[in-house]
Amino acid sequence: MPDLNDLTAALKMVRGLSSTARPGTLWPEFQPADVPLVVWDGTQTMLFQSAAAPGADWQAAPQGWTLPWRHPALVADTAVTLEGGMAAAALLLTGLPTMTTPELAALIVHESFHVYQFTHRPERWQANEFAVFGYPLTAPVLAARRLETLALNAALEAAQGWQGHAAEALHWRTRRFSHLNAAQIELERGLERLEGLAQFIEWKVSGARPGLPLPDCAPEAVRQRCYGTGAALALLLERGGEWQGAFMNGDLSLDELLSERLAGWTPEATSPEQVAAAQADASLDAEQVQAARQQAMQDVLTRPGPRLSLESAAPVWPQGFDPMNMSDLGGGKVLHRRYLKFGNAQVSGEALGQAVLTQAAGEHPLEHGFSVVLLTGLILPRLNGPRLQGEKGALVFGAQGVQLEISGPAEVQAGPEGWTVRLP
Repeated sequence: MPDLNDLTAALKMVRGLSSTARPGTLWPEFQPADVPLVVWDGTQTMLFQSAAAPGADWQAAPQGWTLPWRHPALVADTAVTLEGGMAAAALLLTGLPTMTTPELAALIVHESFHVYQFTHRPERWQANEFAVFGYPLTAPVLAARRLETLALNAALEAAQGWQGHAAEALHWRTRRFSHLNAAQIELERGLERLEGLAQFIEWKVSGARPGLPLPDCAPEAVRQRCYGTGAALALLLERGGEWQGAFMNGDLSLDELLSERLAGWTPEATSPEQVAAAQADASLDAEQVQAARQQAMQDVLTRPGPRLSLESAAPVWPQGFDPMNMSDLGGGKVLHRRYLKFGNAQVSGEALGQAVLTQAAGEHPLEHGFSVVLLTGLILPRLNGPRLQGEKGALVFGAQGVQLEISGPAEVQAGPEGWTVRLP
């Protein structure tokens, strides 16, 4: 885990990237040193690069401002809003591995770029995360995806003639998109703009070798893959000269803009052997997706330790989730591996660092809310056991990483495996 010294060195590098001698080096009008950074190190919340405290609870410190607890907005490495509407980049040091100074600085710039996105044509960066559910992980889609990745890597590696490989990547993308609906296509393009361009800038800061991993990302890693594809498309656009102005002032996606600039280039055809290999691997991947979903469900249901099942007649709505750590298990079930915040007029709950299985209340796994929220393998307070009790008309439950509060009538049933709470 990086410490304060590591963070100080990384912030010094960030300030160098934002020097007046290099305005807009990474992206027009983007100055990462002007973006507040809020950090949780496991014991305190620290705020850097801000002349003022966002609220009365913050205390002045040599490095900026501190809170003696985790600020509730800090649940992931992302952009957050603090008191008074202050937008800040956020890092959870407790979840980070050992990193070099350039790597840590690059991550800070990545999250700071998200803050920039919120204030510069915010509509340009939208991505409907809900569209990932029902995404077709079939053999034809996965084969075309592998071949697109292969061609993108070839384009990035080629000193000359990269345009033909890039055109071939767009050919396989078109084949793949023919199996997707409009919302799923826009999901990918939106994520490539939102996360892919932040990854593009992170690569530039860290000096990492650009490219996508082969074999391709795990079949279900639709969102994660867009980090790499978006960054790769940006790197290829950069080879053709200035392009950020056209991107910011227009409405084309990254692949559409690249396609426009590759007009007249003939795709560098993929060999029949490569196509056959991709199709064979994709067939195996499609089979493994189903097996992995069944195994994930089994792991949740057989996890040792007490469980809590919340069953609600009225939909319980997702209010915060980690799209990088959740899986569509089919049948309206979603496994949230790391974080979920949920609630309605009767209940509010949050689970951080605790897996949660949800059952959809309607057709869509998230958009229509949940009818069941299941937590298994709970770690309860060592001395007092489960804190499930009436308190000022509210029913409260606490476990490690879990908070649940219910107002109004509720039926609580205790059993050998744990508790079932039913809301009318």
